[in-house]
Amino acid sequence: MTIKKQVAKDIKELEKYTLSELYNYAKINKFDNRSAFPRFKKALAEFSIFYDQMKQENEKKKAEKLENTLNYEVVLIVDGAAKHDRFAVCDGEGNPVWHGRFFGDGGYNGEQSSSEIETAKKAIWLTSKIKEALNEDSIRLELNTDAEWLTWANATDGRGGKAKALSSLAKRHNIALEVVHIAGEENPADFYSRTKGFKKWQDNDLKTLATKIK
Repeated sequence: MTIKKQVAKDIKELEKYTLSELYNYAKINKFDNRSAFPRFKKALAEFSIFYDQMKQENEKKKAEKLENTLNYEVVLIVDGAAKHDRFAVCDGEGNPVWHGRFFGDGGYNGEQSSSEIETAKKAIWLTSKIKEALNEDSIRLELNTDAEWLTWANATDGRGGKAKALSSLAKRHNIALEVVHIAGEENPADFYSRTKGFKKWQDNDLKTLATKIK
């Protein structure tokens, strides 16, 4: 049976489904792959069920709910330098918080774009530890980077490419993320991603890295 016919057969039930239920239906019927899922969404659209629109509305509601629970904000500045095999995370004033060698951890593969996104992921992870130290359920992170392509993590229309991995990671940690582009010459983390030495994230008083916003 084709996807279109399967959807038509089950449409009375599908019209009642939530976003997650629609995805589970696709998964059960093995429509959750690159080839079949677009055809599944197209079949739904013929019955005025717009999956991508539902997803955007769902994400907007989640973001609004998260925003209403925020009590603290963290500002971090990051830089990854594949040439030096190093990363650096600074606070909002430019003071080093965490820097050193990658040592092949995470998804780092020696390429510059990889160093940039893996450093940003470290900043998100660090923010999750700050949230824990504050005993908060959620927190906001303003992530400053000179890697402009990472601002695609802010996209709310389904686009974003590899940068969306940052958005997904932040959501898993209940972090309201905003990626801000800054000029390279204004990035204090550049110095620490290109020099020797290191600083452990554990050497910080994590609570002092957050600012109360309520």
